[in-house]
Amino acid sequence: MRPFLHVARRTLVAAGLVAAMLLGVPQSTSATTGPSLALPPSRYKVPSHVAQDFLGSYELRSVASSAGIRTSALGVELRRGFLFGLAQFYGYNLEGNQTLWVNILYNFHLSPKGVMVIDLLAPGGGPIMGRLHVARTKQGDLHGQIELRLGTYAISWHKVSNHWAPSQG
Repeated sequence: MRPFLHVARRTLVAAGLVAAMLLGVPQSTSATTGPSLALPPSRYKVPSHVAQDFLGSYELRSVASSAGIRTSALGVELRRGFLFGLAQFYGYNLEGNQTLWVNILYNFHLSPKGVMVIDLLAPGGGPIMGRLHVARTKQGDLHGQIELRLGTYAISWHKVSNHWAPSQG
């Protein structure tokens, strides 16, 4: 296994443990408006026969070089009845420094054209940092576009496993 993929999998495991704490059991947070869940249920319900096709682990196959992403890994599972996942990205920022970031994959929903649209949330369920627009190939791979702050880029992932859970990486 390439050294980076080993680090990427460990990063996904650690991020998965944080996500499990956020989503595993409904947690209360205190706000001036009263208690709320740390991450509410998704606004969208993907039909189960479609959702099953997206479950699993993925490794980056290709991405536009202008995106600044060098490698990535995704993990997608069904949590509390909706699709949920984690994405890890490794690349370079605008200053040319190496960077690693993790996003929660959330609000999976099908567009009218049958493309899965997925929000990239900041860790902890913070603001939307970007969005994926992906279609599934017959082999189970994902291909489409990643929408980031500075542009939209072609991207694809290869499916490496049909199963993923945050504790598995």
